[in-house]
Amino acid sequence: MSDGRRRESGSFYRKRAAEKDKKNEEVISKTPRIQSFFKSELQASSNCNIVVQENLQGIITQEERAVQRPVAGGDDLQVEPSTSTATETTNKIECQDEEIQERSSAPAKVKLNKDPFFWPINDSTRDYIVKYGYEQNEGINFEKSRRTYESQTRYFSGTLFERHLKNGETKHRDWLIYSQSTGNVYCGPCLAFNGSSKFASKEGFSDWRNPKNLGLHEESDSHKNIVAAINQRRSCITQIDKQLTQSLDIETRYWYEVMRRCVSAIKKLVSRGLPTRGHTEKFGCIHNGNYMMSLELLAEWDPFLAKHISDHGNRGSGHTNYLSSTICDELILLMAAEVIEMVVRDIKDSLYYSVIVDSTPDIAHIDQLTFIIRCILSDGSPVERFIKFLPNIGHKGFEIGNAIISTLTELGIVVKFNRGQSYDNAANMSGKYNGAQAVVLESCKYAPYIPCSAHSLNLIGTSAAEACVESCQFFNLLQELNNVFVHSTDRWGDLSIQCQAHRKDQQQQAIELCETDQIKISRRKNAVKTLSATRWSARCDSVVAVETYWDALHATLNAIEADKDTKSLVRCQVIGVRVKLERLETAFLVKVWGFLLPRIDSVSKRLQAQDIEITTVVELYFRASEMTSPFKLF
Repeated sequence: MSDGRRRESGSFYRKRAAEKDKKNEEVISKTPRIQSFFKSELQASSNCNIVVQENLQGIITQEERAVQRPVAGGDDLQVEPSTSTATETTNKIECQDEEIQERSSAPAKVKLNKDPFFWPINDSTRDYIVKYGYEQNEGINFEKSRRTYESQTRYFSGTLFERHLKNGETKHRDWLIYSQSTGNVYCGPCLAFNGSSKFASKEGFSDWRNPKNLGLHEESDSHKNIVAAINQRRSCITQIDKQLTQSLDIETRYWYEVMRRCVSAIKKLVSRGLPTRGHTEKFGCIHNGNYMMSLELLAEWDPFLAKHISDHGNRGSGHTNYLSSTICDELILLMAAEVIEMVVRDIKDSLYYSVIVDSTPDIAHIDQLTFIIRCILSDGSPVERFIKFLPNIGHKGFEIGNAIISTLTELGIVVKFNRGQSYDNAANMSGKYNGAQAVVLESCKYAPYIPCSAHSLNLIGTSAAEACVESCQFFNLLQELNNVFVHSTDRWGDLSIQCQAHRKDQQQQAIELCETDQIKISRRKNAVKTLSATRWSARCDSVVAVETYWDALHATLNAIEADKDTKSLVRCQVIGVRVKLERLETAFLVKVWGFLLPRIDSVSKRLQAQDIEITTVVELYFRASEMTSPFKLF
């Protein structure tokens, strides 16, 4: 059925298509071909040939003039008679044509010898010199250049690489090359491009009595024309490549400067343990983290970084700017890998080492094993290097022992050179059969277990204090006393005022007696310190503080109790603490523990120092004698 619309005939559609094709042909005929925008190879080659012919013609003309007018000042720079003919000139031009054709087809791949005496004089050598240059051999020994003249012996001097102008300036002779095999010097451009002087011949120049011939050569027309030909040849060979290389170098230098600033900011942050990332990654936001904040601070004084942030900052993902948290984390990992590599290198150089590990939960409640290696540096100083954290290893002895061995193997450190392992006194570490030290001993029988002496002393002190009821009550009183003042800023301020007044009284008393040595002025700011379950030195600090500020504590507690605005609950707590503190046995215990704990703390520090000294002596002995068994020491 028909839908009621009018349809065109087939001839109408064919006619419209023919008209469209005709219009397209007219447009194409008026459009220039793409070849017209580029020079053909034949045209480019002919242009280079014209330039080369002009340069060669200049060289030949100068050589003919040199034959008619010899140079004065010695035989070394006498230009040899030129035998160039029209045929030779034609051959040189043909060689240049073939040379350009070879360069257009395939670049020369040759590694040039450092000694010019062994240079193959061909087109590949010339192309290599034009593109990459040559070495002048300035920093080598010139003993081979010894020449004897009658009763004198002369050598080539490195100062001849410099040219002193009449205006006082100094220029470097880039064309001069020293040959270590012959002891002669050559002109690199003239030697490669068939110059006519001695500097361009295989015998070279070695008349050290007449160093002025060097200046005569570089001022000669032949040398100047060859250098000009080299510059023109370089422009023909690397015209497009040079532009691309320059563009690439500029881009590389730009991103190098960006990375240098990013690395400096990250290095300062991570060296102080500061977080780098924030809640956002936008410049100008106060929640963008320390990394972006540091870059913003640098940008205030660095126009380069300010422009980079303005052009590339806040562009979102997919845009390269080296300012995101992903690049920041990657740089941190690269720095960490480099540091670990340096530490492992020191450990391998030291040969013998010991292992120290301990586990503790972090802020995210993840149990991490701290892995530390102790070794002796080449100067004889002992160092302890942190390696890494090992998360979620487990608390069983065989799990920790296997983690230690696998970590050493992963770092490439030889397990059999382990000469000690030090842990705390926990059963999973010190167990004779199933502890971590037993697992390590199975792999290295010369790694004895050394328990931490300070930790052992802390355990002894804690056990001794907990065995006596009076001692437990005394230390509980100290903790209650700390809680009274810590939970209120007003009470803490009142105690600080009383302690400050106590220190002033001590200073005034010392001034009146003029005997400052007999009165010990305390530098402790407050009279209460919190206790610690593992660090015995914290209990020592708390007892000594209470003993020092005994009067200030009583005065502060009485003032709080007499204050009518004090809450009833707080007043009851203060009264209970004050009553306990005023007992005779409390004062007695303060004196007793104030006498014992500082001495225990000093012994603990001495034990740590002795452990370090003993371990250092043993490690030095192992290193000096390269013993296979530490028991040979005894």
